[in-house]
Amino acid sequence: MKYVLLTLMGALGVQVSYLGLGTQSMRTEKFVQCQIQSEMMSIQESKLAVNRGTSEEIRNYSSDMMHEHELVLNELKDLAIAKNIVIPFELSTNDAKSLTSLMDQQGDDFDKKFIDLVIMDHKRDIKALENATRSKDPDIQVFAQHYLPIYINHLSEAEDLGEKIKQPKP
Repeated sequence: MKYVLLTLMGALGVQVSYLGLGTQSMRTEKFVQCQIQSEMMSIQESKLAVNRGTSEEIRNYSSDMMHEHELVLNELKDLAIAKNIVIPFELSTNDAKSLTSLMDQQGDDFDKKFIDLVIMDHKRDIKALENATRSKDPDIQVFAQHYLPIYINHLSEAEDLGEKIKQPKP
């Protein structure tokens, strides 16, 4: 009887252990896929702002963001390939709606909407990166620790730029 119980416990232990690994693997997959979609959104927003931004500051910030997010996107895609994670090629439904809403704006309204979206997106990314710094996946942890301070800086720059463009023009 003890033998059967120990065998059963051993089998359950293996399954519990396997489920634990699967859960972490699923978290890693979800993080990578969500971040890829977020990077694609940042790039699309930035491309629009490079062409439609009304101020030189918006166009310069957008150009810088576009190039930086393209680098991050490439690194995430490499990470996804290394971990056999399916790479999404479309924006999330919410991001697609936000991008469409941005496309509908013109002039100063475009600039304000762009900055609002960038701030919201960077806050979302910072939260995800903060969580990922505690990941049990060492590759995700290193990625998050590397990019978290960069995203905090991007957010600060966007907030400063947002304050400037929201001030009444003389």
